[in-house]
Amino acid sequence: MRTYFPTLVGNDDTARRLGDAIRTGTLPHAHLIAGPAGSGRHTLARGITAALNCENLARDDLPLPCGICNTCRRIREGNFTDVKLLGRTDGRATIGVDDVRAFREDMFLSATESAHKVYIIEDFDTATPQAQNALLKVLEEPPPGVVILLLADGCEKILTTIQSRAQLTRMHRLEPSAIEEYLLRTSPDAKALKERDPEGFRAAVLHADGKLGAALADISGKENEATKKSRAVTEGLIRAALPGASYLTVRTAVLALPSKRTELSDALDEVLLALRDLLLVKCHAEGAPLFYTSRSTAEEVAALLTKKRILRLFDLFSETAGYNRQNGNINAILADLAAKLKTL
Repeated sequence: MRTYFPTLVGNDDTARRLGDAIRTGTLPHAHLIAGPAGSGRHTLARGITAALNCENLARDDLPLPCGICNTCRRIREGNFTDVKLLGRTDGRATIGVDDVRAFREDMFLSATESAHKVYIIEDFDTATPQAQNALLKVLEEPPPGVVILLLADGCEKILTTIQSRAQLTRMHRLEPSAIEEYLLRTSPDAKALKERDPEGFRAAVLHADGKLGAALADISGKENEATKKSRAVTEGLIRAALPGASYLTVRTAVLALPSKRTELSDALDEVLLALRDLLLVKCHAEGAPLFYTSRSTAEEVAALLTKKRILRLFDLFSETAGYNRQNGNINAILADLAAKLKTL
């Protein structure tokens, strides 16, 4: 069986489906690739781009894309004229309608060196409604040979009219064991970290939350300090949730939470992972911890809490995460969390 997208880790069903479609010439012209940063959406987009234009497309004895032909090499290096990329510029929070219109107009120009022109829009969920609407016509009636790849964290902010015109591909999170195996096989930094600091290595794998890109950045040191800080915030909140915690402890722990909505969402998700671990060991259930670096560490913390209290904490932090998703006032959300933690 032919190997598709050899640089993509996991997501085997997705790779097989898209690879077969490219090989047989039946790939749809528009795709919405959804998944959090580090989940492989850019790797897949580059793979689709290379596979469509691979000089060895017809050779079943080579992977697709082959990675060794001149076209694959140039696409990998970002030096292929028929691949266009659009994203947020100049630190802006959104992609505007003028940017999308200019991008769209380029689609009607002839390809210069390939049969397929590929247009990739990063962070498409940050495109304004007007910008998204500007793509509708070209999604309905694309120019010949044009493939459009829309990358997004999720689909909640993407118009249903766009979603109905693009094939959705969701990137799946990887198991910690798969991330660990890949890191140790491919990264000298990972091997060195595991030998030097096994607990730190395990923490990096778990903190990635199934996203290989996040693990690679963490292992390389690009996000190591951020990882330590976020884990400290979670551990502080768990301490604040212990029976008899002082108001100062609770207040300090809650104030350490991020004030930006997306970062707050990630922080609350991490607290829920920690509570999941505590409940797991409290119930003597099978399974590896996803926040704590070892089961014994989770057991030490769980011994300080009753199962009933862990469940109530899980409900409280789930409720807080829900308020945040509903765009509630963040200061009010955190004040409510602190008050409820103190009286739990």
